[in-house]
Amino acid sequence: MADRQPRLPVKSPLSAIVPGVRCPHLPSRMRVATWNLQCVRPGTGARSARIRDALASVAADVLVLTESHPEFVPATGYVRRAVSAEAPDRERGGRWVVIWTRAEISCEPLEVRGEPERTAGIRVERTGARPILIFGTVLPWRGDARRNHLRGGEAFAHSIALQAADWSEARAAAQSAELCVAGDFNQEFGAASPVGTRAGRAAFDHVLATHRLTCVTGGSCDPLLERGWRANIDHVLVSEGLRPVVATEVWPEQFPLPRTLSDHHGVCIRVPDA
Repeated sequence: MADRQPRLPVKSPLSAIVPGVRCPHLPSRMRVATWNLQCVRPGTGARSARIRDALASVAADVLVLTESHPEFVPATGYVRRAVSAEAPDRERGGRWVVIWTRAEISCEPLEVRGEPERTAGIRVERTGARPILIFGTVLPWRGDARRNHLRGGEAFAHSIALQAADWSEARAAAQSAELCVAGDFNQEFGAASPVGTRAGRAAFDHVLATHRLTCVTGGSCDPLLERGWRANIDHVLVSEGLRPVVATEVWPEQFPLPRTLSDHHGVCIRVPDA
């Protein structure tokens, strides 16, 4: 969903490390990124090329792309691993979630049943380390009309509960695996809520506590607030064994966001080897 922010011409798509983000420093290797591509097309237009350039500069191992298209290839050397189901509120073949990884990464898709139109998942194998279950998501915004009887915080709470049931089921089937959830949450964490809602924040807090997850892109680790910008709504959640990070990368290095790229910032974390 759009951030509804004023626009300026794009300066540079290159990622940058956020100084001073207060997150624990652990050895880390695998890079997991998420970015809302604002209904990108699969072709070779100027905007698609700019998005590809930005993603190539990030060089993540796993890309959780939201408001994307299954045929939009983010960069050379990536393989599409999981795609959310067709949705009536996505046009021209677009999907809410598409997950890509580097070709050399060993992984397999995960079954999702709670909200297959708004989520997708993969299991990533790591040599000498626990596997990671990675789920991509798009959660409801205030005016989301997907369910006529639910709006705002009620819709958010309903959806995140359904999706969390898939996380639990996947972890129960692979008890040694770590969990990572990334995507467009349409909800701030630990900050005022011009996009999300108070009820949504309460549901977010409850899911984090129940599933023993940490939001590493919000609160004191929010890379946008660290810059003095508006609070982040595109998040990465991690289980205890994946507590990152030296810093969270964010792009574009610009606020307000440029009309010629996307209406969301992208974020990338690094997770430890063990």
